[in-house]
Amino acid sequence: MPSNKSPRAPLSQLLLLATAWLAVSGCFGTFFGTAMPANLREQGIAGTATILDIWDTGWTVNDDPVIGMHVRVQPPDGAAFPATIKRLAISRLAAAQPRPGQVIHVRFDPKDPTVVVLDHGTGD
Repeated sequence: MPSNKSPRAPLSQLLLLATAWLAVSGCFGTFFGTAMPANLREQGIAGTATILDIWDTGWTVNDDPVIGMHVRVQPPDGAAFPATIKRLAISRLAAAQPRPGQVIHVRFDPKDPTVVVLDHGTGD
């Protein structure tokens, strides 16, 4: 007797389980820029960055847009360098707030300065 079970059922159940685990573990916050990774919170270097340009990634999180930004990071000591913030969820109410030329607070990895995130804890 043939089985009526779809071969996709186990895959969809696994995907649902993985999504739930990511949501509970806080990985979505890190992935979408709403939470700072622990290593940057503890060992990252605080600096400022000037927004060079912004783009819409096409993603939304809880109906809030996710944007990407090219920035020029100014560390506390040393030369400025370009970087990319690939994903940052912003409130729909603040969608017009990030703009080219604006200076924001960031934190970057001293071992890999290409890893830059918005530092929500220092204002702006």
